[in-house]
Amino acid sequence: MQSARASDDDLTDSPIDPSWVVEGQPRARSRRWHTSGDSAVEFYIWDCSAGTFDWTFFAEETVHIVAGEVRIGDPETGIWLRPGDSAVFDAGTTHRWHVPDYVRKHATLRTPLPRQLIRACRVAVRTTRSLVA
Repeated sequence: MQSARASDDDLTDSPIDPSWVVEGQPRARSRRWHTSGDSAVEFYIWDCSAGTFDWTFFAEETVHIVAGEVRIGDPETGIWLRPGDSAVFDAGTTHRWHVPDYVRKHATLRTPLPRQLIRACRVAVRTTRSLVA
């Protein structure tokens, strides 16, 4: 079993691409604390100081806010994520993050599998289930 706590603080600098920064000098830190056996899923703790930046998601990412807050999107229509809130961001999308003071999240990154492989796995599971039943 692997575990992580919201208070874990052994994070290392994880700089935001300077071309993504819109305002301020956000400082991000992170730590990957587990990778699945097939390497398709990674689990992180990540935090960031005040600033506004555009973040491009290269993998599907599920976030769970454990401290602080962040507004995703523009000031008029954006949504706020606060402790206890979760969100999913699709791979290949870019979203503006505004961190007024500080935010800490637990993040799960999943590398999308090719559709043909997913279909083949589903067929294999159904076949196995029918043989067992």
